[in-house]
Amino acid sequence: MQNFTGRINNQIEAVRNEIKRINLPPDIFTVELCYPNDYNQSIDGKIVAIKADMAAPYKEYAAAEPFTACDQKNVRKFLDYKNVVLAAQLMGNGELHFVTWEYSYNRAAVGQGHYFGTNYEAAREDFAIRSGLIRESNVLTKKQVNAIKSACEYRYENDEDLTYDAGRLLQDTIEHLNESINEREDRPGAEKRVISKHRNDAR
Repeated sequence: MQNFTGRINNQIEAVRNEIKRINLPPDIFTVELCYPNDYNQSIDGKIVAIKADMAAPYKEYAAAEPFTACDQKNVRKFLDYKNVVLAAQLMGNGELHFVTWEYSYNRAAVGQGHYFGTNYEAAREDFAIRSGLIRESNVLTKKQVNAIKSACEYRYENDEDLTYDAGRLLQDTIEHLNESINEREDRPGAEKRVISKHRNDAR
């Protein structure tokens, strides 16, 4: 145990010395300080920032098995339930693009693809709905969320009998709905599920 602790302490000290050597700024890196990586250039001497929400998908991709039911390269299967599959494709620029398909020809091929680009959360939501893990009627559309938000805002601004606690609850609800709306706007694939649901496009 002491040997293990000693090795950890030595590693911590080595990291501290390395930070001092390269004069790494202590400030938190924000999106504004970053720029997209050019995969044609070396990352030597650069500080690489990885979005936390994308670390897990890349790990899943590395562990997933190749998906042979489609004719595209670098596609691996993430989830498979009933007649629906969630897969990811490693693109030439290093991005992971996500898609859900329905099996056909006794699982020898796929079709009716819903394509989400890098939007993993939207692809997972679509997979859960298409496979029947959750009912689509339980998922509110963006239009429905906006309608609920407008109703809450109207009551908050016009109800003269509104109690303090009820007002706080409405404020919290409005903030939560705004976050949900903004999240959907940042996830274009979430709406693509509705638009392309009846398409029959095998790629």
